Amino acid sequence: MATENLAAETPEATGWLERDSQGMALMISRTFYAPARELWGSLTRPDELAKWIGRWSGTAGIGKTIAFEMIEEDGTLEHVTILGCEPPRHFRGDFGRSGDTWRVGFDLTDAEGITTLTLKHYLRSKEDLADIGPGWEWYLDRLVASRENSPMPDWDDYYPALSEYYERL
Repeated sequence: MATENLAAETPEATGWLERDSQGMALMISRTFYAPARELWGSLTRPDELAKWIGRWSGTAGIGKTIAFEMIEEDGTLEHVTILGCEPPRHFRGDFGRSGDTWRVGFDLTDAEGITTLTLKHYLRSKEDLADIGPGWEWYLDRLVASRENSPMPDWDDYYPALSEYYERL
């Protein structure tokens, strides 16, 4: 995704809703001029993740639980149970503790070195969209900025500015 200075632009809300056998999910995509295997590292390696969203520790594997700390949150560690992982195409995980989890995943599709990342966040309630949508837009734009060595976007440009769009979905 070619972007200029995200901090100088008004961010655009790009998410949509889809329903599948697991429920209703918020979907958000970004396109990158890189092969999927290269982008996979930005989404899975602790040192690359730390540039835009957070850090994980532990022993990763399907069915295993790792600790994840989002860098812009209050330092709270989330438990992430890995439900599916097929490098460099697919990841699914449950974030949180039993009874209070949220399922998030991503898929990568690659066509001649141009890769589309599609994030999928399953919703417990559509009422959560006003907070979740702007948050994921911001984090994904941080991913873009980290890969382009551009300035990081400002949270205040995303929230509450994009909330109304997500409330209407």
